Amino acid sequence: MLQMKCPQCEGTIKSPFLVEIGNITCQHCKETVTVNDVFVATKSFTMHRDALLTQIKHYRNLLKNVEQEKSQLIKNDSSSSEAQSLDQYHSSLRELLEASRENYRLRVSQNLPLRVAWKEVKSPGRVLNISTKGAAILTKGLLGALRQDDTLQVLLGLPGADSPLKMTARIAWQQKREQAAEARALILGVQFQDMDRQTHGKVWDYIMTQSDAPEIPENPKHRFAAAS
Repeated sequence: MLQMKCPQCEGTIKSPFLVEIGNITCQHCKETVTVNDVFVATKSFTMHRDALLTQIKHYRNLLKNVEQEKSQLIKNDSSSSEAQSLDQYHSSLRELLEASRENYRLRVSQNLPLRVAWKEVKSPGRVLNISTKGAAILTKGLLGALRQDDTLQVLLGLPGADSPLKMTARIAWQQKREQAAEARALILGVQFQDMDRQTHGKVWDYIMTQSDAPEIPENPKHRFAAAS
């Protein structure tokens, strides 16, 4: 669970949407406050979200090591207390990674194959950054045609994939590219809609293989609206 301390009453605000919204109403004092200093809390750990994201690859490798150790304990028929302790540690690590899974945005340095379709218009594009919830993409040929909340079809090719991922996305924000060399180019912030489990897993696996790249500091103006 994501949580933060209310700067007004110092009560704990808990919400799965804390990294997506700029402000939130405290359920204790009813004041609307700016989202800041978000923590990830599990049964065993409480960790600042930024610290977790900078060490995400380390924790993923640690989880793999624990899973291997669990398998070895089963083979060796080790004591139930030792297995139970390892199970608890394994569950806590999984919970930490699940919390980061929805909130990690990767800067993409590769030129991934991308095509954006809106109504009858199809346009190639480039992924600037991506998370399991959405992406920022650069595209041409759609300037002036799109509006916030319009729905797009996105075809994204990932390294090693047999076929491109097909995703439906909602436009959360858009920004005209200012560089003269990219006249009529448009940056779109899109939120993936109804992503199936398999596609979600493939996007996350790609992010993890590239996770030495820096995470994107998110512009509060470009945060997705929280679901009701």
